[in-house]
Amino acid sequence: MSVFVIVRGVLLCCVMLGMDPSYQYHGINSSGSELIERINMQIGPTGEAFTGYLLFDLIRLIFYFGEYGKLDMIIHHIGFIVCFSISQYYWYLPLPFSWLVQGELSTLFLNVRWVQKELKRNTTISDLLFVASFFVSRVLLYGIGTCHMWFVIYGSHPSYVLEPHPTMPQWLQHLVVIGRKSRGEKKPKTA
Repeated sequence: MSVFVIVRGVLLCCVMLGMDPSYQYHGINSSGSELIERINMQIGPTGEAFTGYLLFDLIRLIFYFGEYGKLDMIIHHIGFIVCFSISQYYWYLPLPFSWLVQGELSTLFLNVRWVQKELKRNTTISDLLFVASFFVSRVLLYGIGTCHMWFVIYGSHPSYVLEPHPTMPQWLQHLVVIGRKSRGEKKPKTA
């Protein structure tokens, strides 16, 4: 599952980096170009596979609470399920979705490390691979992605306005508008 999600996340990220910020962050739920239709087709199965894995792992964490994970991991999984559900359902923030699922690179080596520990084998190589992949995928890539998002929304594209999707629940629309107001933006005028 991790390889599937990582590969699709990398491909989606590569395609979306050349697109207009309105597609990268506001969502691509409107049809139009063939490229946008293909991107829509990629996000769905990737998000479903990742959410399915998170739900499975969340149930395991709850069932074996304290043995395999604690409250922090449960909160982590629930948070990601909520984020991916919002992205999936509203086609919102697809570029951040793509770089967040690439963080699964470290999960591969975490699982190998866990199996080696259970088999009472030497974990030195898997430990190093886990640390390296964690740093690359979750520190560097998340950092670069967050900086890109910050500069697009708050910096280099001052004309770009992040608008809430009209079908979003009211509480979620308020979060988007609060973020926009913190930047000093007003609602764009419609023609």
